[in-house]
Amino acid sequence: VPGAKVIKSVIKDATEEDIAFLQLAPGAKIIAIERIRYTDGVPVELEISHFPEQFDFLLEEDLNHCSMLALLREKYGVWFTKSRISLELTFASYEISHYLSVQKDYPLILISSEMSDQNGKPGCRCVQYVVGDKFKMVL
Repeated sequence: VPGAKVIKSVIKDATEEDIAFLQLAPGAKIIAIERIRYTDGVPVELEISHFPEQFDFLLEEDLNHCSMLALLREKYGVWFTKSRISLELTFASYEISHYLSVQKDYPLILISSEMSDQNGKPGCRCVQYVVGDKFKMVL
């Protein structure tokens, strides 16, 4: 059974990477949403998503126990049709290990995504820290 819990939902300064991919002006703000994702009540992923500030409506949504991408598609008519994804091995920091209930330095899969919407407009940067032994990729 999938699940999600929001741990942070804020407006903050865009990083250089946000500005470059999301095509923002210097000094722009972004919407940052951090969630822990669960499988059968067990934390398996920390998801950190950055959206342009016009996605501030997400701050009013209950993003616990739902698919954020399905919500964007079904309620707001925004769907991401193109993405650039990279995978790499990383190890849990103290903070991430706390969220995912694993030991510090536990192996994690780091999935970095840059997604564009149905109109080709860059719309989301996302990083996911996935517990290494809970990961299966199907292509």
